[in-house]
This record gives sequence, C-alpha cells and structure tokens, in this order.
Amino acid sequence: MALPVRMTVVRDPVERLVSFLHDARAVPALKAWHHKLTPLSLEVGLALPVDVWPKYAQSSHCRAIAGDEDVPTASSARRAIDRRYRMVCTMKQLGEAFGALKRRDLVAQEATLPHIFTGPAHDATLLAQARQILAEHAAEDAALHRMLLQDGSILRDSPPEV
Repeated sequence: MALPVRMTVVRDPVERLVSFLHDARAVPALKAWHHKLTPLSLEVGLALPVDVWPKYAQSSHCRAIAGDEDVPTASSARRAIDRRYRMVCTMKQLGEAFGALKRRDLVAQEATLPHIFTGPAHDATLLAQARQILAEHAAEDAALHRMLLQDGSILRDSPPEV
C-alpha cells in the first residue's frame, strides 16, 4: 500500500459535543473555554445556545469533509470520502481500523492508540439532552455517522481516483 494514507475518523456529533464540554472543563490549556465552563455543570454547558458551539453545529463534520464544493450533507460527505480518502472509520471502529493499518505495515508495530476518555460521552442523560439540542443542527453529521456504522470502516489498497 502506497503512502500517504489520507484518513478521517467520524464521531457521533452528540458524543463529540459532550466530550468537548467535559474536556473544556477539565483541561486548563483550553483557556477561554475552560474559564467559561469550569463553574458550570455539563448539563448547563449543554444548555448554552448552539451558536456558541459552531464547531459542533450545522453539520460541521460533513462540511469539513465535503468542502466548499458541495452542500454539507451526509451524502455529499460520503461522495467526498469515496473520492479522496483511503481510510475512514467511526470512533467505535477505530481499534479495528488501527489493527488493519498495522497488518499492512502502515503503522509501527509497537505503536498504540492514545487512551480516549469517553466517560461523560456515555452518560445516557447527557446524551439525551445533547441529542435533543443538536437534533436539527447536526442531523447530517449524525446521518453520516450512522451510514459509516452500517457500512463498516473503509480501508482501500490504493488511493481513490481523483
């Protein structure tokens, strides 16, 4: 398999927002967000207007993948993935995809994935609240995530045709 391998990991938009809120409260290096969110509970942070979280709203993951050439929908992001990426997976498929990269000697055999803290992202109450808040704003990101979960991770032997 030729290098480089262009890849992306697609996260559930709700888990992404809940994880960000937790990290922003816990990590002082995130300065302005840390100071704004530290005194708040995660539930209160979720209740802030969605426009405060532009990175997590308006189907930003689809927009980042599809680029400016297309309307940011799950379908346009999937077309862009098929055109540009040799590897794509969801967070749930990351271990499996990482193993495939190792088997093809694209990652050093001694390499390991970093620990990914997902505690708050699995809190059912927070997820339900975040899902309700993001339902309209991140619907396309959620659709792309579901599509990739259903189809499985993608790892092509050769680069897509450009």
